[in-house]
Amino acid sequence: MANNMSYRYAFFVIGLSLLIVSPLVVFFIPRMIPMTFYFVKYTWFYYVPFEAYVVFAIGIIILVICCALLFFGKMRRWTIISSGILSIVALVVFYGSTRCYITMDDNGFTYRGLFEQQKQYAGWENVTQIERVEVAAGEPGNATYHISFDNGDMITFKEDKFVQASRGKMRGKYSLHSIPVIFTNP
Repeated sequence: MANNMSYRYAFFVIGLSLLIVSPLVVFFIPRMIPMTFYFVKYTWFYYVPFEAYVVFAIGIIILVICCALLFFGKMRRWTIISSGILSIVALVVFYGSTRCYITMDDNGFTYRGLFEQQKQYAGWENVTQIERVEVAAGEPGNATYHISFDNGDMITFKEDKFVQASRGKMRGKYSLHSIPVIFTNP
């Protein structure tokens, strides 16, 4: 009985630790994975869509639920099996969320959506239109870019400090490839 209790409290501590550390992990891991594993020299920026952070947070919540099941379920057979299944689901969720990214460089865009297997590439010559949605004066937030490609795909990303640093290079590509740019004010 005492041995069973120590396992239960170990899962309690793991779940509580995940809850405490999760605010930091959610903001660093989804951005760090693409910058590490998909690094290509001369890339202007790596952008991770907000959806990837949300899905990663859902994965952490699933792991916390696994630990709670093992603690409150008193290590019964059904709690162990359901926690094992939820752990596998959490791994799939983590895997899918960390593969979602957008990069921009001199040659074009490389992007992959949530849970997509193949990364997509589109050169600057494949861009049909760029729309920049401005933020109203006095409102918090940054501008949003909607980039449409000739294959029907569209990527969306918000302007952060890395995108701002690349705006001059982006303008050069707009003019070189005669890409129409639409500025929208809300």
